[in-house]
Amino acid sequence: MYLIMTSKGPLFLADTTVNINPTAEELAEIVLLTAKEVSAFNITPRIAMLSYSNFGSSSTPEAQLVSGPGSW
Repeated sequence: MYLIMTSKGPLFLADTTVNINPTAEELAEIVLLTAKEVSAFNITPRIAMLSYSNFGSSSTPEAQLVSGPGSW
C-alpha cells in the first residue's frame, strides 16, 4: 500500500505494482485489507477500483475484473 499526501488529505493506493493478474477474489481481499489499514489511521475508507482501461476502452478479461457486470 502506498500513501500519497495531497492538499485534500491522504490518498491510499494498493496493488499498483505487486499483482500482475489477480483474480476477483484476490482483488476483493486486497480491498478488504487496505480498508482495514486505512481504518487504523482513524479514516473512513472510500473505495475505488481502477484498471488500465479508461471507461471501457479495453475489453480484456483483466480490465473487466474491476468493471463489474453491466458497468459499460
